[in-house]
Amino acid sequence: MSNLETYREKALECARAANGVQDSGERIGLLGLASVYRALADYVDHQHEHGAGNWGDQDQDLHKDGSAR
Repeated sequence: MSNLETYREKALECARAANGVQDSGERIGLLGLASVYRALADYVDHQHEHGAGNWGDQDQDLHKDGSAR
C-alpha cells in the first residue's frame, strides 16, 4: 500500500472511530487526527502529480551556517 493510500485509510478509520464515541473531546481529537491524515494524503498526492522531489529539497537554499542564499 502506498503512503497516499495509507494516509487516506487512516483518515477514514479516524473519522469512523469518531462516529462511534460519545465523548465530545475524544471525537474532536479523532476528527483532528483524521484531518491531519487527510492533509498528508493531499500533500503526497500533490507531490506525486507535480513530480516534486524529497522533503529535504526545501532546505537546498540554505548555507551550512543556516543563512539563506
